Amino acid sequence: MDELRDIYQNALEAQEAGEYEEALRLHRHFHDYAGRQERNLFRFSRFALHHWLELAEAYPPALAALRALGERETALLLAGETEIRIADGSSEDRFPLIVDINRLLDDEQATLELFRQFQVKMPELAAQAFHQAVDAIVACGDFQLAHSYLPEPMAAIKQDAADLNRIFQAMAGDASKLSTVRLMGETLGYVKQAVLQWQVLKGLGKEEEAGQFAGDAENLLDRPSLRRVMRKEFEQPGTLLAEWSHSQQAFWLQDAA
Repeated sequence: MDELRDIYQNALEAQEAGEYEEALRLHRHFHDYAGRQERNLFRFSRFALHHWLELAEAYPPALAALRALGERETALLLAGETEIRIADGSSEDRFPLIVDINRLLDDEQATLELFRQFQVKMPELAAQAFHQAVDAIVACGDFQLAHSYLPEPMAAIKQDAADLNRIFQAMAGDASKLSTVRLMGETLGYVKQAVLQWQVLKGLGKEEEAGQFAGDAENLLDRPSLRRVMRKEFEQPGTLLAEWSHSQQAFWLQDAA
């Protein structure tokens, strides 16, 4: 595994040294080879695409290569190859990788169009993959499509709030790193889902229902700190996600060490 991680490290060093052609070769090699050897490395390779994009900012062929990677994976998905086989015997869904690439390329419309095709060709799998595409769907303004897959908002937020309250109560006093990471993840999941439902309601023109929903999403939480987080997120969507992304990056780097 050390040898496989070295490919990634060498790519970063070549990138830092301005050896862009070699850096691109190594990024490709890490994604196509090292990232297909073990599940953890595959998941890390998705994170590593951010560094590939950084290379693309200085070296245009890297941008073309990243686009080509997305097109290749999209073609495989639409041909029915919905999973990526890993050499350790595991497999990973292909759709989330494509969503990651499109997000990096700032092309949420491509994710929306792909999901629509996915709906027609493989509706059951599309339903399973919806949560991966929903951010792009909402960003592109197809609120009706998002609404058709999301659960009934008022009932969902009551259940989600009860679950989050129960988790915090059960883990009260546990300050371990793993517990902290879990609580951050559970909070992010709640907040993200609440804001998403709120945005869809507003996008559908249901302003009164959206206002009631926002109030419930905040007031159903037991902890004042969580209510403050929820209120801030409604005022400035994306605040908690930005903070979590930084923490998640550190966590994944440690996990791959």
